Amino acid sequence: MVGHSSDGKHVVMDTLLPSVNPNTVITDHTSSHPALARQIYESALEKQCDSVDAPVSEGDIGAIDGKLAIFAGGYKAGLDQGKFIEAVRDGAAGSMAMELFGYRMIKRDFRPGGFAQYMVKDLGLGVDVEEGDEDNAKVLPGAGLSKQLFSGMVANGDDKLGTQGIITVIERINAS
Repeated sequence: MVGHSSDGKHVVMDTLLPSVNPNTVITDHTSSHPALARQIYESALEKQCDSVDAPVSEGDIGAIDGKLAIFAGGYKAGLDQGKFIEAVRDGAAGSMAMELFGYRMIKRDFRPGGFAQYMVKDLGLGVDVEEGDEDNAKVLPGAGLSKQLFSGMVANGDDKLGTQGIITVIERINAS
């Protein structure tokens, strides 16, 4: 495992690929740009090899403790979203929101516990600055982004969906 895309590119493209035999499987644990993963994949195919992009999480401490999570992708890999949640739920990527809404998003269960329209209202209370109150204003970029995404739900007519319906806005942004 190397730390940067440029290092991974050098090791795989310049050192490893020129010397591999056909049918070799190359596994890259670098957290690198998706374009590099595609380049490695295409170059591996030219050598009649397979390539798996498999970055890890949990950093140095996770490596020392033997608790790394590996995220593998490639043309043979399919993401089992339920297994993904199970794999990351107890690590740094886990959260109460994932516990409450992760499986609902997978199942496309957007029944509300709270409506998206109320999230817009509530987030607005935290990020909207009233005239004359500028001295008390705080910059909350995460809340501002959340308000924009939930406002997108409302604009799309999804104001009565549960907050987990935010995935529909992200899908629309990415045209998926």
